[in-house]
Amino acid sequence: MKSKFVAVPFFGDLASQQLQYVDILTYITIRSRQEQYGTIFPSKQRIAQLMGASEHLTGQSINRLIKAGFLSIINSGEDKIYDFGELPTIVRLPEEIFTVDLPVNERATLLLLKMFCFDDQYDIGPSLKFISVISGMNIRELGENMLQLYKKKFIRQVKSNNPDHPYYLKLSKAINWIDDSGHNSEMIEFFKEELKAA
Repeated sequence: MKSKFVAVPFFGDLASQQLQYVDILTYITIRSRQEQYGTIFPSKQRIAQLMGASEHLTGQSINRLIKAGFLSIINSGEDKIYDFGELPTIVRLPEEIFTVDLPVNERATLLLLKMFCFDDQYDIGPSLKFISVISGMNIRELGENMLQLYKKKFIRQVKSNNPDHPYYLKLSKAINWIDDSGHNSEMIEFFKEELKAA
C-alpha cells in the first residue's frame, strides 16, 4: 500500500514565533484530517486522541498555531473549518507517523528532526545545539528524546569519513519517509537556503 503524505509549511525558527516542537505534530494532525475528510472541524478531543496527547496540550498548541499565523478558524454559517492560509507547503510528512507506537514527545521530536534533514538520504544535518535553539526545546530534553528514538530504531548512527565528526545521525526506515511525488528535490533546495540564512 502506498504511503500518504501531508503537505506542511517549513516552520523555520519555531522559538522566534513562540511555537513549540509539538505544534508541528498538531498541524499535521489537523491537516491530514482535513485532507482526508474535506472541510470538517475535528474536535480538540479527536485531535488529541490522534496525536496521543492531552486535550489541554492540544488546545494550547492550536492556540499557538493560530497566533503564529499557521492556522485560523473560519465560521461558515453553523459550521467551522480550519484554514491553513496561503503558506507554501514545501515539506511533506508521512501520515504513517500516527501509526507508530511512540509517546507524543518522541513522535513530535521525530517530525522536528525530519524538518532538518538535508537530503533524500535523511541525514540529520544540523547539530543538536542548533536544533535546540531553533525549536526552543531544551537540549537535554531533545537529547533524551533522540536517545529513545535511537533505542527504538527510528534514528540510527552512521560512520562518517570526517575525522572531526566520526558519526552522524540519520532517520531509519522504521517509517517510510520516501515521498515519490517529486517534492523531495524542491524541499532539499529550500532547506539548504533556509539553513544558510539562519
